[in-house]
This record gives sequence, C-alpha cells and structure tokens, in this order.
Amino acid sequence: LPSGAHIYGWMASTGFDGGEAPYPEYRPASGYEWFRNATKKAQEAGVRIIPYTNGILWYTGRESFNARGSAGAVKGKRGQYRRGEYGGKSFGIMCAGARQWRDTVTDFCLRLVEDGVDGIYLDQLSSTGPGSIWAQCWDETHGHPILGGNTWVEAVRGYMNQVRTACRRKNPETVFTSEGICEVLIDSFDV
Repeated sequence: LPSGAHIYGWMASTGFDGGEAPYPEYRPASGYEWFRNATKKAQEAGVRIIPYTNGILWYTGRESFNARGSAGAVKGKRGQYRRGEYGGKSFGIMCAGARQWRDTVTDFCLRLVEDGVDGIYLDQLSSTGPGSIWAQCWDETHGHPILGGNTWVEAVRGYMNQVRTACRRKNPETVFTSEGICEVLIDSFDV
C-alpha cells in the first residue's frame, strides 16, 4: 500500500554540540546527493517522504541568528527577543509575522521540494496559539498589530500562504503538516 514516511534524523549536525538540530540551517546528514537518491528510491517503492523541520525556532548559537534571525524573533515589550530552551540549547522563538522568518522558512522548504520531498512537517507551528509566547510579539516592524485579536492566526496564515505558494510552484502536490490540529489553521495545513 502507498504510505508516507515522516523522517527525523535526516539533518546534519556538523559543528553542533548535541541537543536539537541547528535550526533553520538544514542540511542532509549524508549530503544532498545521498538525500535526493534515498528520497527517489523510497518514492519508487510507494513511500512518500515528509521530513521534519521546525516552524518557529532558530538556534541562537549560530552567527546567522545574530546577523539575520534576531530581527524576526518574537520581541517582548522592551525589545528583547524571546528564547526557548531545548536540549540545553537556546533558540530564538520566531515571529510568524516577520518577513525575515517567513523568507527563511520559504527558502529551506523550497530547497527540500527541489530535493524531491513530497511534503514538509513544520513542528510546533500549529500547536502554538493566541495566548502563547509565540503570539505575544511587540515588534511593530513585523507588520502585525501588537498582541490581541486574531494577530497570531492571521500571521500564521500569511506565513503558510507564502510557503505553500512558493513550494507548489515547484511541485503542486507538496503537502504541509504540523504538530497538532489547530482548528483555526485547518485551511493552512494538509494533514
């Protein structure tokens, strides 16, 4: 029977000292050529490939976070970016409304689609909500109202619309999944 494989452990962690993967700097652990060939082989056997990625975190230990990521992180009232700790590592919690973050996610998703995957899993994105730290961004440069209302829902819808539109230009069959079912985002995910 046709089936799908939600794959973890596909990312390289070169230069990363354990814990979570160096989000969002994804690179196949065994190289791009191996990844493309393994994906094609699985698809020939009827298995659809949907790799794990994270929809809201950027590892703060990389220079890229300071150079590009921190501008798109969720900001507190005094302008400090919000952090999450996973596996003893610090990650910037990214704002779905921030252009910097949307473009970064679009770029890594496009790369995966170009490598032949059938879909992309964006962890945590659908399991957050309007009252969570992910939705409490005070940075007016992100193009969203400050707190309250449907700010978070509309930001995630805009984020997913950008990612889906770009990826489906490359492969109209690309599917997107996330961590949980979020009724207000049911139109933004496929499975």
